[in-house]
Amino acid sequence: MSGQPQPVSDPDDRPASERLDSWKEIASYLGRDVRTVQRWERTEGLPVNRHLHQAQHTVYAFRSKIDIWMKERRISSEPAAPPPLPVTTRRGLAVLPFENLSGDVEQEYFSDGLTEEMVVQLGRLRPDKLGVIGRTTMMQYKNTQKSIGEIGRELGVDYLLEGSVRRFDHHVRITAQLIQVSDQTQLWADSYDRPIEDVLAIQIGVAKRIARSLAMELLPEQYPELTRTSTANAAAHDLYLRGLFLWNTRSEEGFLQAIEYFQRAVSRDPEYAEAHVGLAVCYVTLGWYCALPTVEAYRRATSAATRALALDEGLAEGHTALGYAKHLYEWNWEAIEAEHRRALELNPSHVTAHQWYAHFLAAMQRFDEALAQMRRAIELDPLSLVINAHLGWLLYFLRQNDRAVQQLEKTVEMEPKFEVSRYFLGFAYEQKGMYAEAIETFKMAYDLSGLHPGALAGLIHACGRAGRDAEARGFLKELKKMQERRFVSPYFFALAYTGCGQKNLAFEWFEKALEDRSGWLTNLNVEPGFDTIRSDPRFQDLVRRVGLPSQPA
Repeated sequence: MSGQPQPVSDPDDRPASERLDSWKEIASYLGRDVRTVQRWERTEGLPVNRHLHQAQHTVYAFRSKIDIWMKERRISSEPAAPPPLPVTTRRGLAVLPFENLSGDVEQEYFSDGLTEEMVVQLGRLRPDKLGVIGRTTMMQYKNTQKSIGEIGRELGVDYLLEGSVRRFDHHVRITAQLIQVSDQTQLWADSYDRPIEDVLAIQIGVAKRIARSLAMELLPEQYPELTRTSTANAAAHDLYLRGLFLWNTRSEEGFLQAIEYFQRAVSRDPEYAEAHVGLAVCYVTLGWYCALPTVEAYRRATSAATRALALDEGLAEGHTALGYAKHLYEWNWEAIEAEHRRALELNPSHVTAHQWYAHFLAAMQRFDEALAQMRRAIELDPLSLVINAHLGWLLYFLRQNDRAVQQLEKTVEMEPKFEVSRYFLGFAYEQKGMYAEAIETFKMAYDLSGLHPGALAGLIHACGRAGRDAEARGFLKELKKMQERRFVSPYFFALAYTGCGQKNLAFEWFEKALEDRSGWLTNLNVEPGFDTIRSDPRFQDLVRRVGLPSQPA
């Protein structure tokens, strides 16, 4: 008898709400099946009590004791988290969009691309000392009538760089000035009138002059050398700028067009590391959007990112792209985290690195760290629609539905036509039981996205949960028909059938999603949309096969 669990008596002086009065209730609380929790009692000391003088199967447990056990079990079973990335006090700098004075709308890509390049160059000066606001936020100030003081206060920065570009024939004239926000003093100003072939040298020269102006106050111990410029080919660089312009449209069509320009840039200069990164980021994002089959997106993204890092290992953007590609396909969690941390060591101002690292941390259920990374991304790029929307998505994963709705509604107000915000908002509404609002929001996301299957799957899930079965069946037919004209991730079918309560069909499509290596499966542990099937042994087996932590969210 020594190896068998012994009946014990626990003082029954706790409130009824604390008690779990059967194996089934205990298993449901832990999000596991009954056999699993019975095994945990035998092998891992799960605190289960038995009533004296009653059958052995008449058990009960207390929520608080199980919570303590789970916490201790997690601490003992999880590897120690790596040390936090260093945080230092930094001054803030923002680059206002360079004004296009060419009188030619077609040249917007050049002035916008120059702005982006300046953000990147300045972010590399001394990222431990100087934080540079992200390009997306700064584009909100394009053609603004706000004063330097107003912009500085809104962004909380110490310095603003503003300038203009006038491009004509084969020459370009760039003017720039650095302004201290506190007293609006002009610290430095200069202008360049050069052949277009010298534009790369102009960018480096402007950034170095700014560094020199800041060195006495911010960087006295080391003059920052800006030597990284991946190409001397002006035509390749021009194509790269056009690719960046299209990438920043944040649409499937924009990504596909950007790829064409990045490929042409690489053809002009095969050793242009940033152009290879541009390809990697486009492909990995198309994989997340499920515009390409996962394997194809992963292969192309990793090939481009690996090539970029072979050319320049110190390119933070390359590590970020490679890390996220591995996240969406490879599921080697240790290697993924190493890439993200390397990116942030190289450039703590890299906004996308913070965002994608946050997604990794959320999948690992390291929620405090995930929130810290996403909030840092918000600090660096406070008006970014993508970052604000993904903060709302993270709050949804944390079951903080009120905060998620508030964050996502704010993001929708920032730009009503940004479909990703509405997509995430639909799920947050659904979790609050606001089914009518969820369905309407998914419909808008579906229209705005150009009829994306993910938005349609969300709509089906919401209709199913709302009991609007006839509508759900109609939309399911539409989702099936969509496969005739584009790739539709099996994950979206699994999501749709889960919402409709068709568990067997859902698990059939989960198997197909696993075969496809769908990157969305990395959210299995944290996606509230699967809570209705979380205790099913097939779901727990799926989590295990993806390689995710086994603890419930």
